[in-house]
Amino acid sequence: MIKKKTKLKLRFWAVYTVIGLAQPLALLFPIAWILRFLGKLNPLWIILDDTRLDENKTTGLAVDYEIYLDDFKYNWVGVLSWHILRNRAWNLVELFSLPPHVGRGNQNIQILELIKDDLIDGYGNKIKQDGIWCHVAQLKYIGKKGQNPYQVNRGTIISKSHSTIGEGEIVYKDGSFEGWRYTSCKLVSPWWLFGGKRWLNIFLGTNANRYSIIYKYKKAVEWGEW
Repeated sequence: MIKKKTKLKLRFWAVYTVIGLAQPLALLFPIAWILRFLGKLNPLWIILDDTRLDENKTTGLAVDYEIYLDDFKYNWVGVLSWHILRNRAWNLVELFSLPPHVGRGNQNIQILELIKDDLIDGYGNKIKQDGIWCHVAQLKYIGKKGQNPYQVNRGTIISKSHSTIGEGEIVYKDGSFEGWRYTSCKLVSPWWLFGGKRWLNIFLGTNANRYSIIYKYKKAVEWGEW
């Protein structure tokens, strides 16, 4: 009998095979952008990102998108970078979204199998993987006044309070949905840096909203408090 963890991992990789095959289409983003007035009738709609918009905000832009664009001198460069490098084929990714969570937080999980449990914040405090908020290994940075600290994904000083490092892996249940997630953020020495250090951030599995893959190297900059 196939173990639950193996079944959930196979389901994850099946979904991401479909997404992965579509992601090279992100290079056609300029054409998709010109045709965006067609909405979902746009033949390249799957490579756009409708989540970048938020009609409830005065700017009409989602918080993370607005913060991302703020880092670019020319807005159009940020728009290209978002769709081609950061959120490739995002409307397709969203088609595989998880059932919406009801109530406080963004998850209410029951851990079925605790495989790795070594997540901590910048002060060394242990981070639980089964709280009402989905905590995954990731670096957050000190941003500008008024910005949501959990949406500042780039910068020159890592936030001790809002970053999570270490390693975690669980099989879990949230309502009727069963999922698997592996998350890690560790300081490593990539071979091409000849002894230099980088943070390696990995995520595989399902977060609170969707299926996700993250594999990123980030500079080893100083830590600070925001």
